[in-house]
Amino acid sequence: MLKADTKILLDDRKRKLLQTAIDIIATQGYAKLTMRALARSDGIKLGALQYHFPTWEALLSALARYIGDSYENSFAALKDKPG
Repeated sequence: MLKADTKILLDDRKRKLLQTAIDIIATQGYAKLTMRALARSDGIKLGALQYHFPTWEALLSALARYIGDSYENSFAALKDKPG
């Protein structure tokens, strides 16, 4: 079992990778997002990326959840604001 600190570091690493994927899509387009391009942009080896996202489908699934959660959190914050 992973220690809590290790799990937080892994979660931070995944979050950084997902944000880098969004940056690639925003600046270069979806067609330019590949596993190799993501690893290169983040400065890691392909094997390290595949540790976090073993397949293209795993990456896309995590990316969809990450974007959905981000929007959900943004809307929740707006809802809580007065006015």
